[in-house]
Amino acid sequence: MTDTKIECIFNPNLITHNMENQTKLEKYNKINIIKSSNPKVMYKNYCKFILNQINNKNFCIGLNSDYVSDSLAVSDALLFVYKNNESGGFATLNFIDSTLKIDVICTNNTMKGMGSFMIKTIKNIAHKLGMTKIALESVSSAVGFYIKQQFDCNPLCSMVFNLDTFQPSSSKTRSKSRSSSKSKSKSKTKRTVSQ
Repeated sequence: MTDTKIECIFNPNLITHNMENQTKLEKYNKINIIKSSNPKVMYKNYCKFILNQINNKNFCIGLNSDYVSDSLAVSDALLFVYKNNESGGFATLNFIDSTLKIDVICTNNTMKGMGSFMIKTIKNIAHKLGMTKIALESVSSAVGFYIKQQFDCNPLCSMVFNLDTFQPSSSKTRSKSRSSSKSKSKSKTKRTVSQ
């Protein structure tokens, strides 16, 4: 996406000096994290901005602001995307063992392709961090989208993407993988529906 800016901010309220969080800090250092002289203020400002965006009728339709606020308070990191200096979407992320858990993902509905762009970005981050899975709980109206993104849907619609065969995309393999992912998506959709 042209003129797209990605920012990833860790939650400074959760980082302490215990061993588990030290491991998380090492993971953060592998990705491009926004650094600040006052990270708590910066994170708080991002959270305020996001909560204000939820009131925008084109942003996060149907998402409860209390749920988002709770997620922002307990998430390990926040991914934020801008396109042409306008907010395109955000995701709250947690690093649980070898799984990157997406708690909330939300896009600006006026920006075509933003959801796919964010999922691709999250897949690349998870791959860089050496994660083996990406997991999320999906609302029923979004299940088809995640299946198109090659997530598997268990009976409770907990979406999982296994990273063991993931290869970060490059411009040369992009068109080839799209056509093959379409046929895979169709067969997965048929299996899911028939179950």
